[in-house]
Amino acid sequence: MWKTMRWLQILLFILLSSALTNGAENAHLAKLKLKFPNGLLSDDYRVLNIKDLALNACRLKPPPFIPGATHSYQYWICFEIKNILPTCDDEGIDETEGHIGRVNIQASNQEMVYQFFESRPWPIRDCRSFVKDLKKIMKGTSHGCVSASSITKEEKNERGQMERIGFLHRFKTRKGCEGEECELTKKFKNEYCPELKL
Repeated sequence: MWKTMRWLQILLFILLSSALTNGAENAHLAKLKLKFPNGLLSDDYRVLNIKDLALNACRLKPPPFIPGATHSYQYWICFEIKNILPTCDDEGIDETEGHIGRVNIQASNQEMVYQFFESRPWPIRDCRSFVKDLKKIMKGTSHGCVSASSITKEEKNERGQMERIGFLHRFKTRKGCEGEECELTKKFKNEYCPELKL
């Protein structure tokens, strides 16, 4: 009888802990979506914060996401780490830049595959170094989020999968952020969006 009671107490504790955790995660996501209803295209798995979404909304008010509409607004979308692959795609030799490559993050969820590319190629050494930095902040984490603009309408790729393509701006995990303007600094806020309330 005592063992049965002890097991019931443990089970009750686990259920309550799970409910509290889910409640906190739901509250976190609700807070982000309330403040920036169009800026996040998926669950953020507690990787993002208000400032991450504010940084994207600083210059442009986030319009509702319409696949294929070329918005320069940057939307966040998050994936399981196991479904994210950053690479440096070798683009050969450029007359002025020398050997160049383009950063690409391939990510997928249950719905489709995404390809997020840097808008311009980099010197190959910088490209490979950036991919190495991305892999460092991915290691030991469960989810990663991409901030991307100009996300295309889904189309079938050569493997028969539904795919969207967009321009990569930032990549974030709980361990860090890599890309352009990862921090909403006071100077940046004052310069680009002084009216934005956090």
